[in-house]
Amino acid sequence: MPNELSSSEHQPLNVLIWGTYDLGKPRTRLLLEALRRSGASLTEIHAPVWEGAEDKSVLGKIDALKRGIRWGAAYPQLIWRFLRAPRPDVVVVGYLGHLDVLLLWPFASLRGTPVVWDAFLSLYDTVINDRRMVSPRHPAAFVLRAWEWLACRAADRIVLDTEAHADLFRSEYRLPRAGICV
Repeated sequence: MPNELSSSEHQPLNVLIWGTYDLGKPRTRLLLEALRRSGASLTEIHAPVWEGAEDKSVLGKIDALKRGIRWGAAYPQLIWRFLRAPRPDVVVVGYLGHLDVLLLWPFASLRGTPVVWDAFLSLYDTVINDRRMVSPRHPAAFVLRAWEWLACRAADRIVLDTEAHADLFRSEYRLPRAGICV
């Protein structure tokens, strides 16, 4: 993957931002702004399923079900649009992209397009260790850890917010240092 997003001797890097990323999060807005300012040619393929949900952990059951249906229904169109779009140099999957990166993986691989996942932090660590929403021995904890492990393998690079989170991902999921950016 190129180290620079643009240079005077090369065309700007064609970056596709893809998925159900949350535009309500400052991190997402800052990432998009940084990419625009870098000189990269930016294209977005986005489904705004998280619009209006500030804290996903406190959604009521009905709202969570509605968003879950909206989330699942968004993927066929997102994938179709990805396959029909001009091939980018790189695809960036924004935060909260745990499912996005998994569903994009086979299609990006077929097109030979590297995937950068802005994981931001560990969903497993947040749900199990920080918020203690589920016991580490609960089947849901096992599924969440396996999901995050697989999502890490679906991305060519993973972006995290701190060295502490990067170290956690490296040790928890046995990832190489070169595969993670802070």
